[in-house]
Amino acid sequence: MANSLGTNPWLLDTASATPVATNAMKIAHFEFVSYAANTDNAVLKNAYGKIVWEAHAASDLEEVRSYKVGWIDGLALTTITSGAILVFFE
Repeated sequence: MANSLGTNPWLLDTASATPVATNAMKIAHFEFVSYAANTDNAVLKNAYGKIVWEAHAASDLEEVRSYKVGWIDGLALTTITSGAILVFFE
């Protein structure tokens, strides 16, 4: 699969050091979904390389949600072992 940035929420499933966006954006929350094992994880960083959210899989394999995020400058999914990140905008 490939990242899908066309609608709200965005679906990110391909890791890259290059941000998918570099502009300021207001994020409602993130969800880590469709992962395969309770050892899976994902890391999201802003355009400057600062960690915005680290997701760790749940033992019951349910989605993992972040708290409210707010404004961030850019977004890159730098690590994902399986599954996808949903990015919900305000």
